[in-house]
Amino acid sequence: MKRLGNDRDPGLTENSINIGMVLPSNAELSELGQAVKAVMTAYCAEVNSHGGIYNRKLNLKFAQTGDTPAATAANVKRFVQDDQIFVMTGVFSAGADREVAALMNELELPSVGPFTLFPQVGHPLNREVFYLLSGMNEQARALVNFAVNHNADKKDGALVIYPETNTGKDLRQAVRDQCVSSGCGPTEEFSYAALAANLKQTGKKAVFFLGSGKEELALLAEADRLHWSPEVYGFAGSELLGAPSSFTQRVFMSFPTSPVDQTAEGIAEFRAFNGKYQLPSDHLAAQVSAFASAKVLVEGLKKAGKDLSREKLIQALEGLYEYPTGLTPPVTYGPNRRIGAMGAYIVSIDLEKKQYVPVSGWIKIN
Repeated sequence: MKRLGNDRDPGLTENSINIGMVLPSNAELSELGQAVKAVMTAYCAEVNSHGGIYNRKLNLKFAQTGDTPAATAANVKRFVQDDQIFVMTGVFSAGADREVAALMNELELPSVGPFTLFPQVGHPLNREVFYLLSGMNEQARALVNFAVNHNADKKDGALVIYPETNTGKDLRQAVRDQCVSSGCGPTEEFSYAALAANLKQTGKKAVFFLGSGKEELALLAEADRLHWSPEVYGFAGSELLGAPSSFTQRVFMSFPTSPVDQTAEGIAEFRAFNGKYQLPSDHLAAQVSAFASAKVLVEGLKKAGKDLSREKLIQALEGLYEYPTGLTPPVTYGPNRRIGAMGAYIVSIDLEKKQYVPVSGWIKIN
């Protein structure tokens, strides 16, 4: 709903701003959701204790996901309309990413820092949703860029092994597109039905594995039995610490953040905040992401000015350039950019010491 004349957008008054969160209803994610809720609640309390933003207090409200993507979208729409939400933050949209992002666009409702592995950043651009970190598709592209520079035989191409799921196919397409744009040569693609012996016969020296850590470990064990040790690129999984020794520093994984992103000031600020509000001791990575997202949202609200509107907030967020959260890579948005930290770090594994080994700096994604 667009603002006419002096009418304010829903959820905005002279002395308050309604902010909405959507928490997971899934029991397995309940503790994670509560940890994130604790961070967001405390951050709003901290801002309010200093007078709010232009004398407006932050009023945090909560809803839950549904059992299906359609149910989640219906829950969110009802919540936004019934509770008069001005802006969303920290939305758990996993499994309903497309539906929730489309709803934000339909309602012209800004959303900052959703919790998802798959940011919806296709064309046309969804102006309303601002993601903090790269998702799996972007991390897969970073892996391709790293492999191109790491592998002397980059033009020999690569194998892409993927599960027959929508997620697997999306990741396969991301790798395929990045291989084309970065010049890594032709790809050969196999679903899980293929055996390691068939893969070995292709002669490819680079394998992009787009499944789970457990599945990747099974592939590595079979490849080791066949005395085949290609470089394998995939995603983080603690199971891979048990990979065969023949794959020492031949397994590479992407991470959207790294400890090197954390400044002394950022660490001190978060520790003081954590101590003051007695935050939970678990799910620290999610708490850090929530804290960084809250900082980005508040910075956007400040830059939007006292005469606030949803459109002015969107424009203010688009103007953020290398904004330092102190805990993540610097955040940059723009008219055509909706992932704040667009890239990833690559690590390998020292299988003897059972630990991750950084092998790259920040790898940007165009």
